[in-house]
Amino acid sequence: MSYRLRGVVLPDDEERDLYVAGDRISFEPLGGAELVVDGWWLLPGLVDVHTHPGPSTPGDPLDAALLREHGGQYRDAGVMLLRVPGSAARLPAWFARTTGSRGSTGAGPWLAATGRFFPDWGRQVEPAALPQVAVHGQHHEGCAAAVAAGADSLEHGMHQATELLDSMARQGTALVPTMVAFADIPGRPCHPPSP
Repeated sequence: MSYRLRGVVLPDDEERDLYVAGDRISFEPLGGAELVVDGWWLLPGLVDVHTHPGPSTPGDPLDAALLREHGGQYRDAGVMLLRVPGSAARLPAWFARTTGSRGSTGAGPWLAATGRFFPDWGRQVEPAALPQVAVHGQHHEGCAAAVAAGADSLEHGMHQATELLDSMARQGTALVPTMVAFADIPGRPCHPPSP
């Protein structure tokens, strides 16, 4: 059995057909291939849309050896594109080559409200000076504030009210849920902490 997928192939942003037979992917047409996808975005591998490679624990500096190790783990798992919405420091240019990926996008070092982030991590600024681009929301009040401010994306979105989803859709705020990141903290995803 062979399959045909039609869509916009990333990262080249080109509309074309892909053919799949067993464990092989080809641009060459396969006779009798069943069309199973039409009009979607097609990627050459897995994408991790929220990751913070480099430090071993929150608050640690970016470690080049650990960054190489993390890059190798992504490569070996088939992850071809990384999105890093904040890091301990700007990711070095060699990092994308280490992963063997088509690339990585990094937002650079975090901006954080004064006194409301891991010590020594990110540039501490007063809340009024914070741009609302990719906001890490881990409390219902923080999620509501991010959406009201028109954030481009809401990372984690823990404890957000479902009523926010309509507003997010209208204004184009993307939700990037990351439940696995907090799986080792029993009860946290279900019971909001104090702000």
